[in-house]
Amino acid sequence: MTNGVSFDPYEWDSYFFENISRDTSESILKLCDVGTFLVRRSATQTNGYSLSVRELSTGPKQIFHYLIATVEADDGRSKFTMNGRTYSDMSNLIGYFKMHKLEYVNLRTPAPKIPLKEVVTMHRFEGQRVTDLSFERGEVLEVLRIPEEGWWVARNALGTIGLIPSNYVKDKTAGEDSASGSNSYRHSTNSQLSDHKNYENLSVPAVVKAISNRRPSAYDTEAMPLKTGDLIVVTEVQQNGVCRGSLIKNGSKTVTGTFPISYVEWTTMPIPELPLSRPTTTA
Repeated sequence: MTNGVSFDPYEWDSYFFENISRDTSESILKLCDVGTFLVRRSATQTNGYSLSVRELSTGPKQIFHYLIATVEADDGRSKFTMNGRTYSDMSNLIGYFKMHKLEYVNLRTPAPKIPLKEVVTMHRFEGQRVTDLSFERGEVLEVLRIPEEGWWVARNALGTIGLIPSNYVKDKTAGEDSASGSNSYRHSTNSQLSDHKNYENLSVPAVVKAISNRRPSAYDTEAMPLKTGDLIVVTEVQQNGVCRGSLIKNGSKTVTGTFPISYVEWTTMPIPELPLSRPTTTA
């Protein structure tokens, strides 16, 4: 079962916590939902890593730790082994356990990171590489890491992580939200740790309207791109705020996928009573 799972295994910075200790990882994960995980460097094996996961909600042992060993293949490249299985890279390993259970659960979401600082975007940026994080003017981003001068690792309101040019942003000052004033759906890491919103009382199915553009990661095949004003029939709202629904085009429901609740607003429009159109496939 993968219900409730929504993250990109290729976004290394979203789940790698560098040199935190085992005790610190447990302190973080105990404040998170079951299925939340992080990767850290192993304290016992050189060049190794540890996968820490909250697998149970109660009991004396809730957090499980798995050793990830680094091995050198015949071609000289590094591969990773865990529980007797070898993976070509870390994203392959994380992606496997996104779809398959560990001891009790599969990986569902990375543990939230506390950002180094917040910045406001001054110009629109259209990324040219899959590792870039595109943004519009006036967005608030969280800077997670500064790997080199001029390019920073940042996270947007969706939780999507990528590289941004540092000269396109400025430090966010106290009381400042966004330059546009209308997109005040800023992601908050601290509130993720302490305040899990309950969306189960929302009425679905329902018609919602997109309030901002969305360009999801190319690696997330279930993610739905959005344009401001798009209408979507929502059929499911998960506890983490991820919605599933179908885009309405020309009165018909097309393009089923997932999107965050922060990018839409509920409407009172009636739900179209039309069959879901399916894409045409070719041999």
